[in-house]
Amino acid sequence: MDAQQLKLVMDMQRKANLEMMDMQMDVQRKANLEMMEQMSRMFAQLLPTNGQPSPAATTAESRNVSIMDSLSARLPTFIYDKENQCTFDSWYSRYEDLI
Repeated sequence: MDAQQLKLVMDMQRKANLEMMDMQMDVQRKANLEMMEQMSRMFAQLLPTNGQPSPAATTAESRNVSIMDSLSARLPTFIYDKENQCTFDSWYSRYEDLI
């Protein structure tokens, strides 16, 4: 194989590689657009146009608040008193099933 044939083969390979890279970039670009559209739809569901949270977001938030309220009602405030053996370890071991 002489230099001219080698150059021709290398040019063909370079062209094939560039075409393959272009195809891969197109596939990636389409995937990115789909992902961005999906994220836009998700954000639109969470934040309606008036800026108020959607009912789905409010429900999740209220669930977290009710869980915290329930825990707060069940657990007494920890007060450290070493003389009466009121340490965090003893308090935690008493209420760890609730936490």
